[in-house]
Amino acid sequence: MNRKIYKRILRMKTLLATFFILSLVFFLVLNCITPDRKISTSENRELASFPEFTLSALLDGSYFTDLNSYISDQFVFRDGWISLKSKEERWQGRKELSDIYIGSSGYLLAKPTTPNYSAINKTIEAMNAFHKKHAKSKMSVMIVPNASQILKDKLPQFTQVHNQLSDIRYIRNGLTSFTWLGAGEILRQHKNEYIYYHTDHHWTTIGAYDVYRGVAASLGVKASTLKRYMVSDTFEGTLASQSGIHSTKDTVYVYKTDNTHPYYVNYPELRKKSASCYDEAALKKSDQYQVFFGGNHPLVEINSTNHNGKNLMVFKDSYANSFIPFLIPYYEKIIMVDPRYYYDNLSSAIQEYNINSYLFLYSANTFVNDQVLKDVLAS
Repeated sequence: MNRKIYKRILRMKTLLATFFILSLVFFLVLNCITPDRKISTSENRELASFPEFTLSALLDGSYFTDLNSYISDQFVFRDGWISLKSKEERWQGRKELSDIYIGSSGYLLAKPTTPNYSAINKTIEAMNAFHKKHAKSKMSVMIVPNASQILKDKLPQFTQVHNQLSDIRYIRNGLTSFTWLGAGEILRQHKNEYIYYHTDHHWTTIGAYDVYRGVAASLGVKASTLKRYMVSDTFEGTLASQSGIHSTKDTVYVYKTDNTHPYYVNYPELRKKSASCYDEAALKKSDQYQVFFGGNHPLVEINSTNHNGKNLMVFKDSYANSFIPFLIPYYEKIIMVDPRYYYDNLSSAIQEYNINSYLFLYSANTFVNDQVLKDVLAS
């Protein structure tokens, strides 16, 4: 009897080992014959490509790091595995997936980024030096908190999150010479409105509009009452992609700006001009937030027929893309600079566009770890 049991166990182990080896071979062959993907439409990002082998990369370990990223990004059926993993963790009752909180009312909320205070201090120092150099120009700062700070009632019960508002106060205390635009206070007053997307890390156009109305006077402009229009109700943003949770769809709105002064938008790196800040073609893509200016660019020129001599330069991340359209009627030129992609000489651009006012507009998650703005300002 013991001998029969032993043979059964041995046969079972052999079958399992054979199945495991065949599975490895199957996926190895499938990965080899499947073409690499450049972009993940579900995650709205570029995927890693096969790393170039160099002796220096081998010695410093970066080659194997890049190779690991490549294998992870290009593994066959990757999107399905992510979705399956997400479902399994939700079945286990988890309320946090990949630094994303699964909130109530269909909200996915990004975990606040841990601040890099060394980087923050260097950025503050660079901004203060820049202000001193351009002391005659008006300079304003807006740091926008993310949804987990404003919509705390949507967080899972008993969730403790990093106090991002404390980080923003720290930044404000270091920039005493700037005009501070308090986005967080305004957003808290409108927290019962649709001010953040359910599935994306950005604020909605409604949230941006509320803040525009609240800070207009500090910017020296008179806020207009604008009508909004729904352009999509099928938006699934980056948080849905990263978590694999696709149970909710968001609505995207745009506002009809004051057309008293017609304008056009110039994208120098694309050699493209447009009569609108809205890119309708983006609504057919997975990242519909790109309807605002078609996404991020090193530099964008907005030229208005309002020849009042007011020329604004905006240092920004993607949060600014849905906010800047509200400011277009009040300036002759608005120059948007995204320091993450900008490599030209800033002083030359300031002179070329005759800039006389500045706005720094960032999400808190970007600003607290930014290490490129200081370099651009120094250029």
